[in-house]
Amino acid sequence: MNPLKGEDRLWKRSIADIAAGCITAVIFYPEYIGLAAILAPALPGAQATAVAGMLVIGAVVMCCVMALTARQPLLSGPRAASFALMVGGVKLATYQVDVDARLSAALVAMPLMLVIAAAFQLIGLKQSVQDRVRYSHIALRKGFMYASAVGIVVGVCAVGLEGCLRVDAKSTILVFALAVGSALAWGNFCSHETRPRAKKLAPFSMLIGMGMSVAGYYLLIASAAHGGLCATLGTSGMHISSIGQLLASPGMFSLVWAAAPIWLWGVLVVFGVLLGVAMLFENLTALKDCEDRMGLHHTNWDACIKANAAANFLSAPLGLASGSLAPSRSVALNEAFGRSSLAVLAHGVSLIAILLLLGEWIARLPQLSVVVALVLVAIQMIDKELREKVWRSGYIPSASVAEVKTTWLFLVILVGAVCVGMLTRYKELGFGLGVLVSILGWAVLLRGIPSKRS
Repeated sequence: MNPLKGEDRLWKRSIADIAAGCITAVIFYPEYIGLAAILAPALPGAQATAVAGMLVIGAVVMCCVMALTARQPLLSGPRAASFALMVGGVKLATYQVDVDARLSAALVAMPLMLVIAAAFQLIGLKQSVQDRVRYSHIALRKGFMYASAVGIVVGVCAVGLEGCLRVDAKSTILVFALAVGSALAWGNFCSHETRPRAKKLAPFSMLIGMGMSVAGYYLLIASAAHGGLCATLGTSGMHISSIGQLLASPGMFSLVWAAAPIWLWGVLVVFGVLLGVAMLFENLTALKDCEDRMGLHHTNWDACIKANAAANFLSAPLGLASGSLAPSRSVALNEAFGRSSLAVLAHGVSLIAILLLLGEWIARLPQLSVVVALVLVAIQMIDKELREKVWRSGYIPSASVAEVKTTWLFLVILVGAVCVGMLTRYKELGFGLGVLVSILGWAVLLRGIPSKRS
């Protein structure tokens, strides 16, 4: 073999990995900002959006760095179910705290919950636990993942669209429909079997939807009377120095927690355990989903679990958000020809660049665009497997009793998570608890369904 040809092949492979990391960073940045917008109301002041954005993106970057140890082309970061529980815990910990100290309280509550949750991930190293997920029915895994996504979307829609509907309901519905419709049309066009070369362009559907929503907002809604009710993300102001000064205020931890009631510590410990359960299922289901959708038959589950636990352990003292393996992001990285951990690292570096260079522009994004981005994320989770192996099994005549049962469990999980969330004061907390209830239902049903192994 000619060594020069080998070096040339390695160089081209590295360029492809770096390009894939950069592309996916651009594609999923709206999703990260959308999650940050969910956390921002729990933080005070004009810098709330900036701080929330840094906590979310910082968690993604930390996961990207630790992914180098796993040597797997898989992306991690905040996920719907675990993130909802974390935000719910933060809001509960800060609801009686003075506004001036609320940020400090949040930055104490988050590390405590995350340390407990990270330690809980190590349970996933047990082979028996992995097998329960690896050989479970697909409807159960899809039910858990999709319920968490839909729960977050419902909560975001209720908050993000309220102001816009009050300003101009017809224009809001029109912009929302055009944005989501154009994104879906683009994805469908690129994914058609007759256009195999266009398949790599399908992930850009989210950017197209975001662009349509921004254009529609500034053309129709922002210029209307009382357009300020349909707000943008606000002062993003990604100035590291000002945020650093804010977080380094004297005695911020002692001032907050000197008089903290005992029950609050107990609540945070409970939330840490619940967060750990949600993250454990997110990681295990994601690994199985990535194996099925990406053809990764030799994935080192133990290495991935250890890397993710280490990322969360290191994120905790920095006050960053929780992070779990994300199958949709990993699949997009794979479709963009990212084949190694170099692509994952490039994803993290690109996020930092976007955060620092485009912070002021991100601040001008309407909350309507955030809603569009998260809705598209939920829709994109309805993949071929979900349609053919879950939906169809509920109504085709030849379906077995077990298949029908799993289909209806999927629907119960989905509807239950949404209903629990809508009935609670803190929607994020409700959705998270709804998903945890679905986990218990999953575990019960697994006993009555034969596994592929058996």
